[in-house]
Amino acid sequence: MEDTFINWDFGWQSRCGKHKEENEDRLLLKAGVEGESSLVMAVLADGMGGYTAGARASGLAIKVFQDWWESSGPRVFREMDFERRLSEEVNRLLQHANREIMEYAQSLGKKMGTTVSVLFVYGNCFLVFNVGDGRVYRVSTNNYVKEIEATDKMKIKQSEQAQTEACLEQLTEDHTWVARQVKKGLIDKEQARFHPYRNVLIYCLGIDENFEVYSSSGTCRPGEIFLVCSDGFYGMFSSREIAGMVDYYYAQQLSTQEVTDQMSRVAWSRETHDDFSLLLIRRK
Repeated sequence: MEDTFINWDFGWQSRCGKHKEENEDRLLLKAGVEGESSLVMAVLADGMGGYTAGARASGLAIKVFQDWWESSGPRVFREMDFERRLSEEVNRLLQHANREIMEYAQSLGKKMGTTVSVLFVYGNCFLVFNVGDGRVYRVSTNNYVKEIEATDKMKIKQSEQAQTEACLEQLTEDHTWVARQVKKGLIDKEQARFHPYRNVLIYCLGIDENFEVYSSSGTCRPGEIFLVCSDGFYGMFSSREIAGMVDYYYAQQLSTQEVTDQMSRVAWSRETHDDFSLLLIRRK
C-alpha cells in the first residue's frame, strides 16, 4: 500500500518468516497537519519470537500509539517546547504499553515481549525513540550504485568514488548484548552481524518493569529518506547493501512503494526464517 501526504511518500511491507505460522511484526503509519507543518508518525513493533504470543504483544504496543494519535496526542506539537513534551509523552506511552503487555501475559500465565521503534517527522525536524533492536535509518541517496543484481546472492558494485557509509545513518541504538560489545570495542559491527548472541536483547517491553528508551533528534532535508525496519530485515544485509538497494531502486524512478516492494523481494530471496518489516518515508 502507498500513501502520499503533502511533502511525503510512503511505502511499506511486512512478511511472515518462511517457516513461521504467524507474522509477529506490526506496523503503524499516521500523517496529519499541526499548525503549518506536516506531521508523520511511524511505529514498528516486533513481537519476540522467543516468547509466546509475540503477535499479541506487538499488537498491544501498536494500539497504545494508535489510541494516542486518534485522541489528542499530535497536539503536543503545537507547544513551544514540543520536543521535551513529546519525549515525556512517548516515555509515558511505552510505560503504559509495558504494563498492558505484562498484565495480559500474567492473566494467561505466559510471557510475551516486543521491541518498539518510533519515528516522528514534523516539518524539517525528526525525533526517534527506541526500545529493543528495531532500527530507524536516514538515507541520503547519491546514485552511487553502479550495478546491482537482485538474486539469491545480491551483488553491489560501487564506483571508486562512492562513500557509502555516509549515505546510511542509523538513528537508533540497539538494546542488544552484541551492540554493547561493539560499543566497548570488543567486536566490530561485521562480527556483530553474525554473532551467535546477536538476538539477545537487553531491553524490550513486556518482560520487566524497568527498561531504557533510546532517543535522538535532528533536522531533515528534501530528498532524504527514512527507513524503519525490524531486525528480520536489516539482519540479512550489510549497511552498504541497504543503502545500495535504496539508491538503486529510486534511481530507476520507482515510487516509494515500488522501492519497498523490490527491497522486500530481495530480502525474501534470501534464506530468512524471521518475520521482516520495512517502512520507507521519503521527503519530496
